[in-house]
Amino acid sequence: MEENEDFAVVLDYLRENCLAGEDEVVDGTDLPFEVVSEHFSKAQRIVNDDLFSGEVSDPHTINVINSFRDWARQQRQ
Repeated sequence: MEENEDFAVVLDYLRENCLAGEDEVVDGTDLPFEVVSEHFSKAQRIVNDDLFSGEVSDPHTINVINSFRDWARQQRQ
């Protein structure tokens, strides 16, 4: 049960801070690095799916995505 709770903590942190790395998640959650590392990749894949479906709560990441989209449009012109 604790493993599921740890995963949920990592996932929630990444949903709020989409560009965070493992070290930032450790600092932001106070979970040990080994625990974060165990769950990070799976949580990151879920957040990636959230990003592309428009379900994002991190305003900084939204700005990064929109800037990239604008840049990509300009490259096609």
